[in-house]
Amino acid sequence: MKKIVFILLLIPVAIFGQETAHLKVQDSAFYFVIQGSDTVLTIDTNGAISATPVQGQLYTDDGSVTVTTTVAGTYYTVTGLTDSNSYVFTMTDSSMTDLVDGWYDIDISANGFTSDVNNTTAHLSLFINDVEITLCELERKISTSGDIGSASATALYYLSSSDVVKAKAKSDKAGAILTINHLNINIKKYN
Repeated sequence: MKKIVFILLLIPVAIFGQETAHLKVQDSAFYFVIQGSDTVLTIDTNGAISATPVQGQLYTDDGSVTVTTTVAGTYYTVTGLTDSNSYVFTMTDSSMTDLVDGWYDIDISANGFTSDVNNTTAHLSLFINDVEITLCELERKISTSGDIGSASATALYYLSSSDVVKAKAKSDKAGAILTINHLNINIKKYN
């Protein structure tokens, strides 16, 4: 087994002529990413090799994630999300941790966005290492409790390895419960 892992680690270095490679083992496959590359080299347990884009996604689909905004104007982390299509991010139900430096296209969309309090301004923003990134935020006025709306945002942003990406929400009403029925956070490396 040691010989196989050693050989697998040398493959991307030999192919791409780079010294920095990341290895991730997930779902019975090896995933390699070369620093500066926008492609993941995958070798499955049968030896099949494929290439996919460096990307990550957190989402809920009819999952109705809720965020209670106990204090007006204070951000709260959105949790309860599902990870999908991640090849170089370490994922939790609320965050993605990057493993490869580079520029990323980041998209956030919130559909079925509502509040239980009338005249609430709901705000969703991207945070990197718990610092708000104002390039990627969305806001929506919810006039009547239960009104459903949508909002989206996109940004190009440089992520360094070990950066932690999260979505956080706030409202202008203390105690408001924000509900998002369909939330997607998509990150894709483009250089």
